[in-house]
Amino acid sequence: MPALLPVVALLIFGLGSPAAAEGAAIRLSGPSGPGPSDADRARIALQIERLGSEVAALSVSERGLLGEINLLDATARLRAAERASFDARVGELTGQINETSARVTELTARSAWAEAALRGRLRALYRMGALRQYRLVAGASSLEGLLRASRTAAALASADAAVVARARDARRDVQAGRDELDRQRAALLAESEKAAGAQREIERTRAEKERLLASIRRDQQVRTGALDELRRADSALEGLAGDLARAVTAPAMDFSRFQGLLPWPSRGLLRTPFGPTLHPRFQTLVPHDGIDLDAPYGADIRAVFDGKVVYASWLTGYGLTVLIDHGGGYVSVSAHASALIVEPGESVRQGQVVGQVGDTGSLEGALLYFEIRKNGRPVDPRLWLKTR
Repeated sequence: MPALLPVVALLIFGLGSPAAAEGAAIRLSGPSGPGPSDADRARIALQIERLGSEVAALSVSERGLLGEINLLDATARLRAAERASFDARVGELTGQINETSARVTELTARSAWAEAALRGRLRALYRMGALRQYRLVAGASSLEGLLRASRTAAALASADAAVVARARDARRDVQAGRDELDRQRAALLAESEKAAGAQREIERTRAEKERLLASIRRDQQVRTGALDELRRADSALEGLAGDLARAVTAPAMDFSRFQGLLPWPSRGLLRTPFGPTLHPRFQTLVPHDGIDLDAPYGADIRAVFDGKVVYASWLTGYGLTVLIDHGGGYVSVSAHASALIVEPGESVRQGQVVGQVGDTGSLEGALLYFEIRKNGRPVDPRLWLKTR
């Protein structure tokens, strides 16, 4: 026979008990919002892994001042990629926190309504007296009346239990939401601290690069050593281009027939022409087998002609550098990039973006250094580029 005792037990032992909520918390964060997709995360992770490998390789290589600048530039790019990853996670968590906060507000209002209903029912029970349902059953004068009274008592007990369950579940859900908010806020703080740490490392590497560049201006010995490195870097590039020239590929189109017709590799004014030039830092003639374009940081670097990428990596004195074999012994060189978006072995078409302008390996800030070589020997690129 139904009784009021189970309802009272629920009121005393069930509602608001921390033990009752354990293992029952619902997941409140919902969808993560417009965060990075799985493909974006995989791409960012791959980029960070690749940049980490570049930094590791440069760290163990023999290097002078120019090599040290390469390492600093590579480290800054790695930290920038990490910072972008942390920032994306911060944005994702912020969206989750906003959604969870709105959900907790809704659940709090629902919990307040459920507890108000419970308080109203408790007041009604108090007014009816604790034995009202027992009297209802005891007052039955027939078997049919007894059954009807029992069903009524059971319905009242079930309704009371439902009121208690709603209040208990609502309070549990609010606590689960608050716990989720605490976890999300802790994760947000951790990711924000990681992003701040990456930014501090970026600033440190920039300051160290500026210190090295300043040492060239004030220290004759450092300046002499850097100049020797620059000459060796020029010889290394000449040797690399020469090796490529000895593996001449058959061109799909004859590069030599396009003299004066090629598009410029990037927008920007000519800063330094082809040929030995008086270096502004060294104040002495240095080899200059290409041209410098005063292109803005991040501007696109484009292939000037169809070809195949034969080198795309760091080169001492040139930073991030891409070499494209155009066939017939012709190779173009684009250096000081902030990023390369092609891989060795990849075929490219004229006008295709192969990287972005930057200042890696540069002693003069952001610019694009561009060469054209025939059988390993440099030629003036302006003879091949359209007149502007």
